[in-house]
Amino acid sequence: MTARERGLLIGLGGVAWLLASTAAATRYVDYSRLGGYRRLWADMAVGITAYLDAAYPEGTAPAVGVKPDGDPHKVYENLLLARIRHERVGPWEFWRTVTPKPFLRRRVAPEPRAHDDQGRAVLLGLGFRALGGISPFLILWLGAFASVPVVFWTGWELSAVGHPIAGATLLGLLGLSPYFIGTLLLPRYTPGFYLIAVLLIVPLSAYAVLAPRVTLRGLLVRALLAAVGFAGAGLCRSTVGLLLPGFALALVLAGRRAAGSPWRRGAVVVGALLAFLLPYPAMKGAQAHDLWQPLWEGLGDFDREKGYTWSDQVAGAYARERGAEELWTAESEAVFRGSVLRDIRTDPGWYAAILARRLGATLSLRKLWPWRAPSGVPIALSRSTNEGGMDKYWMYAPTADRIGFGRNIPEVPVPVLVLPTLTLVLLSLAPWVGPACRRQAARRLAVLACPALACLPLPVLITTAGGQEPQAIAIVYLLGTALLFELALRAPLGHHVPAPTGRTNP
Repeated sequence: MTARERGLLIGLGGVAWLLASTAAATRYVDYSRLGGYRRLWADMAVGITAYLDAAYPEGTAPAVGVKPDGDPHKVYENLLLARIRHERVGPWEFWRTVTPKPFLRRRVAPEPRAHDDQGRAVLLGLGFRALGGISPFLILWLGAFASVPVVFWTGWELSAVGHPIAGATLLGLLGLSPYFIGTLLLPRYTPGFYLIAVLLIVPLSAYAVLAPRVTLRGLLVRALLAAVGFAGAGLCRSTVGLLLPGFALALVLAGRRAAGSPWRRGAVVVGALLAFLLPYPAMKGAQAHDLWQPLWEGLGDFDREKGYTWSDQVAGAYARERGAEELWTAESEAVFRGSVLRDIRTDPGWYAAILARRLGATLSLRKLWPWRAPSGVPIALSRSTNEGGMDKYWMYAPTADRIGFGRNIPEVPVPVLVLPTLTLVLLSLAPWVGPACRRQAARRLAVLACPALACLPLPVLITTAGGQEPQAIAIVYLLGTALLFELALRAPLGHHVPAPTGRTNP
């Protein structure tokens, strides 16, 4: 069996395992308990409207802004719940659709909020059109379906560069990660697309570091594939843009190993970066997001002196006291910007300490250290009012220190998750380890460096309070486990993996 055939088998197996794990996890979703999930019903309403407008253009739709029977999101929520009960649709049955007649009779025109990422709603509308009807539970599967090409590429690429065991192990661990699967299908909002973008760095990084030859064509093709995935994920989750340093590092590492003079290698890197960056602003379009409000609230994760709090209510009151009419306005942005910059200028040590604590908390997954806590809560509970609703964000989906399938998802100690990656660090530095082993450990750490760098800007520069995205470093640790496992299997057998040949002709 060739490396590519093996990669095809590993990639397809990883996709099948991902979908099976998603099906097992969706079985326990109950929409009747999710009435407070605004983004779920807002995206659903936009998707339904897009489908109705495309499939039934002759229907009489009210003008934008008209809201018969109250909130248009609530109208479609009630209709969907009624159709689910009447037609007995299960949450794993993403292919089943319900009759559109009730929706046509009470057709509404929802107004998407300017600050909501619209990618999931757009994908949902396209999915309804592909299925030929309104699928109540397709929204749960969008993350899994969007991750299919990334999962396949990851398995295929790791096999193609000579590391099939690591590829198969990583995909197996991802399917057994309730955090990864649960975040992909999370109904409340869309951090799953952030995880997809993190995983997207892995095949690019593997090619950059582990491929025996890095060619100009190979690099540009992979850069374009990553660019499309990055832009698509960013349309669904704006925080994806903060992952850019990891992608850039992978491209630089690949460019350094390409053939030719320093000028040519530099041109390769610049060309790859341009190919990578151009689709992102085009797909993002006119989406608008506040910057200073999340920065202000985000400081509540470790500030205990200046009153920053992870709470929209507290932030709104703070802004109104200083002349802003509402939260998420230009006036409130000016208030938050002035407050944050003033405190950083006047007390840089305070801010530096917060950044350091965020870095430590992210790398160590400190929030998940409690194990089998007597309270039954799987995280370290907040101890300050500054942290606001931080705890609930961390528990919207299963935490990263769990492993299993379906409902059988026992908690494991965080050191078990982190130790393999730390072992690779030790092997790369220990003088008593042979030079070949040190070299192989160092190469694997270079692969890990790209997704690790990508995972740091959001929790360190913005906040660790968001829950799912600060835990994305767990994907790096799962990859570290896979790479160490492969190294351990090969070392006793004396298996020799050729070192990269360096710069070769494309």
